[in-house]
Amino acid sequence: MSKNVLSKLAVATAGAALSLAFVQANPAQAAIFGMNLIQNGDAEVGSGSNNGSTVSSIPGWTKTGNFTVVRYNAVDSLGIAYPRATDPGPSNRGRNFFAGGRSNIRSSASQLIDISAGSAVIDGVGAMFDLSGFFGGWLFQNDNAVLNASFLSASNSVLNMASIGGVTSGDRGSQTGLLERSTSGIVPTGTRKIKVDLQMNRVGSLFNSYNDGYADNLSLKLTANPTPTPVPEPASVLGLLAVGTLGAGSTALKRKQQQKATVKVDVNNLN
Repeated sequence: MSKNVLSKLAVATAGAALSLAFVQANPAQAAIFGMNLIQNGDAEVGSGSNNGSTVSSIPGWTKTGNFTVVRYNAVDSLGIAYPRATDPGPSNRGRNFFAGGRSNIRSSASQLIDISAGSAVIDGVGAMFDLSGFFGGWLFQNDNAVLNASFLSASNSVLNMASIGGVTSGDRGSQTGLLERSTSGIVPTGTRKIKVDLQMNRVGSLFNSYNDGYADNLSLKLTANPTPTPVPEPASVLGLLAVGTLGAGSTALKRKQQQKATVKVDVNNLN
């Protein structure tokens, strides 16, 4: 095997071991990687409204406008139903979901997540993120929800952003419900905080002023970069096979020559 291939294998093995050691050596880092970093991403902590009204507070979130939490199967004062437990949505849904709320064009909720404990991994072997959630709306209306994740430096400079959601009535087939959306990528070097911002948008509702952007089961997970082990190049493999074949052929030829020499000696002794 060539020195180049051996070198790549050694680097890959060392990188994977270093990544694992970083996480295992620091309990705070272990709490950063492999778990959902969004607090109360499923709206299950705290109460949910039975009629779509605005709840006073949502644990884990800082909200603006009439952003609220509503129970599945809720019905408003006019008898209009919100998403039901049998409508499209998470298979493991709980009692509640997020909603834009009454009398507003736009509302939101956000939280700032400190990931500085994972800085050694993020700036070393690197890390990946997975952002996911369920987003939807009501019947033929295009009210929607968008989840933004901003990757921030220690000085709050935006290093990168990721967004998911924006499910339209066309996506839902004009049916009330929520559909899953996700994205993934590399956590930028230097990231120390991530701000997640859930935006609810009302789009030309004709019958009422309720913001029917819906969301549930929001998740943001980080994983230490698993450095892949490189496979030897085809040329290297063929070279190894060729060397092996030539070696075997050379050995066989030497044995035949030795046998011929032995036969000649035996004949001379007989004479």
